[in-house]
Amino acid sequence: MKKRLKGAPLFFVLRIFVIVIVIVFVLMGCNTSEEKNIDKSMKEFIELYNENCQYYFSGSVLISKGEKILYKDSFGMKDYEKGIKNTTDTIFPIGSITKSFTATAILQLEEDGKLDVNDKISKYINIVNEKEDITIHQLLTHTSGFQREGLYSLEQKVPLERNIDFIINLPLLFDQDKDFSYSNAGYIMLAKIIEEVSGVSYNEYIDENIFKPLEMNDSVCGVDNNYLDNQAIGYIIDKKEPVQLSLYNLSIVTGSGNIYSTVEDMQKYLLGLLNGKLISKESLDKIQNPQWGNWNDGYSYGFFLNMRYGQKTISHSGHIGNSGYNSLIKIFPEENYYMIYLTNNENNNGLLTISEISEAILFNEEYAVPNLKKGTELTEEELKNYQGDYLFDGIQKISVIYKEGYLYTTSDDGSLNKLIISENDEFYVENHPMIRVKFVEEDGSIIYKLINITNVLEGIRIDN
Repeated sequence: MKKRLKGAPLFFVLRIFVIVIVIVFVLMGCNTSEEKNIDKSMKEFIELYNENCQYYFSGSVLISKGEKILYKDSFGMKDYEKGIKNTTDTIFPIGSITKSFTATAILQLEEDGKLDVNDKISKYINIVNEKEDITIHQLLTHTSGFQREGLYSLEQKVPLERNIDFIINLPLLFDQDKDFSYSNAGYIMLAKIIEEVSGVSYNEYIDENIFKPLEMNDSVCGVDNNYLDNQAIGYIIDKKEPVQLSLYNLSIVTGSGNIYSTVEDMQKYLLGLLNGKLISKESLDKIQNPQWGNWNDGYSYGFFLNMRYGQKTISHSGHIGNSGYNSLIKIFPEENYYMIYLTNNENNNGLLTISEISEAILFNEEYAVPNLKKGTELTEEELKNYQGDYLFDGIQKISVIYKEGYLYTTSDDGSLNKLIISENDEFYVENHPMIRVKFVEEDGSIIYKLINITNVLEGIRIDN
């Protein structure tokens, strides 16, 4: 007879098997519950935000843990005049997130032995002035001293060669490697270097070496100011009627801001990049670690690096100025979180707020919920109980006073802000639903708890 688990009886083997199966199902249940909570919290928050806050979020969001999507949804319209809704298949210009594609292309070409990031740019571009010693690395890290912008020409196509001629004749802001100054012009120069060493146009290179290998079938490099099929129109949107804006010719930002994509394609890109489908681990280290600054405030190749909730973050935003588009990608590499936001609203307040809230939800941190439903009315005596001076961090003092049926809190400039009662014994600052206030009695003292989006402050009453 064959032995099982060193002679263990059959019923013991079955018992172990059942226990393992139960543990697996429990873990699966926990993961499913966590994902449902994230999905539910995100959906509830964005709906409340759009209903109650001034700066409307119009666009698409995708959040995943690795390949597993935790939340995916769209809000607002891609065409407000025709009433056509945004969907997760809607295409948006991603603006300066394009820079990460350019940096990736440079690293691919370095791996192919066609260039070195420490090469002088004059090796590839005809430069005979003080800029000839600037390196590819300095362009990648915005430490070259080049001006922020290249040639600007609204609706007219600008050939890359003409833009380069314009850029190399502009005065430098500082000597190379002496400072950091964000430069679209520097990444336009990188696009030219990609063309010189690859023998094809920048747009062709990105399509063949990034879009196609990752099956990013809805992504393209823009060359003009025409709208693509299924592209969201850009607007400026607040509580007023949406105002359509004109899209300028994206040929002027080749390499620095001329890519269109969807949230689903951008997830493919980020996963493919960080999982080694596009570049080697050695090259990826140049993207995942500071090449300028540090993890508190740094830049790698095509990405900003920062810390959030004690976690490293890799991110980049994008903006097609005066055309109605804002975007943001953020990665928490240690937790394997990927966050993508593409919008067709010129005002980015909604995007920034919702991205902050998303992070708080993922890491189970406190955040303000813009709930304007009326709570239980408090008596004059109950309201007056919260009057007094509150000290925050032992430094800043905020006063709360009662006046004609309402509580008011002071600002730094001495003005008064009315507090409106809402559900769950919370107040919000009038006209500012993302600033929430709660008074908590603790050990005989009253604590003033303030939540401004995700910033949480507590002050103890020192005088009433």
